Amino acid sequence: MRTLTVCVTTYWIVCNMAVSAWSADWLVKADGSGDFATIQSAIDSATSGDNIFLEMATFTGMGNIGVDFKGKAVVVAGLGGPDDTVIDCAHLDRGFKFVMGEPQGASLRNVTILNGNAITDGERGGGILVDGASPVIHDVKINGCTAADGGGIHIAGSSAFPRIENTVIEACVATGDMPYMGGGGVSVSRAFPLIVHSDIHHNEAQNGGGLLLTGESLLLVGGSYTDLLVHGNTADDDGGGIKISQGHSSLVISRNLIWGNTARNGGGMHLLSVRQGASINRNTVTENSAAVSGAGLYFGGFTGAKVEQSIVAYNTGTAANSIRCSTMTGAVDCSLIWNPHISDLNTCTLTNNVAAHPQFCGVLGSANFSIQTDSAANAANNACGVLMGARDVGCGRTAIVSDSWGNLKTLYR
Repeated sequence: MRTLTVCVTTYWIVCNMAVSAWSADWLVKADGSGDFATIQSAIDSATSGDNIFLEMATFTGMGNIGVDFKGKAVVVAGLGGPDDTVIDCAHLDRGFKFVMGEPQGASLRNVTILNGNAITDGERGGGILVDGASPVIHDVKINGCTAADGGGIHIAGSSAFPRIENTVIEACVATGDMPYMGGGGVSVSRAFPLIVHSDIHHNEAQNGGGLLLTGESLLLVGGSYTDLLVHGNTADDDGGGIKISQGHSSLVISRNLIWGNTARNGGGMHLLSVRQGASINRNTVTENSAAVSGAGLYFGGFTGAKVEQSIVAYNTGTAANSIRCSTMTGAVDCSLIWNPHISDLNTCTLTNNVAAHPQFCGVLGSANFSIQTDSAANAANNACGVLMGARDVGCGRTAIVSDSWGNLKTLYR
């Protein structure tokens, strides 16, 4: 399939400045009978502005895995939804990489990347590797992928500003055992991505079961991570849901649901040396567990960050506390804290917090974290006058159902 978009005008110079002389749409089929035999050969022949469409089928083998965008602003998109076009890497390579400064015109859409394995480029990014590039990744599923760093996706470089949206990253594993390696779902190193409206669940790593964000020396990690579902992830050490180390003051972590994650320290979030000014607000951190410390939140290092307008509730495990400060350099402010199975006495909660049942609209284990109208997390019902948590008011007053932690744990087995 080939469609040419031709610019016809008397003022051809102006035309050439506005768009390229022509762009093309190409079709790649899994059996090699399309316009090009493989996805890689299509990219190799394409020019920036071209669209490469993939038929609804399963693509395998050389040329269809380990695909390199080679710096080109081309779109690679499945013709259906993500489930209709599958890139099965069979553990032989990752799915795609962007390592030659690709701009936002480079885009990957509507595909599933299955069984990826990072065997090149430092074993980073089992599904997708982004290094020094800024592509758009939209409506993509990444499943069962493995890497030393970034089981699903690895993003690196201070010049990397990718946008990842409506993406599902599940059942991926990061095998690296160093503190700066991990991120079963996503790892970000000294980069500034925008990750929004995505579901990161049931991934595993030594650090950062769901997400690991790390800086290095004066090169800090930043970006914006909003409206995420981070749940069911596991970290052997720190940060079951999210671990952040050396966060930039421009970092935004907002309106995320972080629940049902487990770790040694920081079942929900582990914050290590996050700069003052970082915006960590309106998150719901609930039903997480830790074996040692900070079932919900763990503050460590020289961090000046605050967690604000959040709900930290029903976090438990064998940890000694729900919120842990290893040094008095972080704080929780204007938030609702309610962890009845574990101590909430710690040095980093300020006087503006509310100790009250969050009154979610759903029962524990239902993942319905909207709040009732009479919840203390409703702006009308607390002294801070702010909405707390990731979800708005979603129901009227309903009965509160109490349950044991033992029964709750069975929901995640």
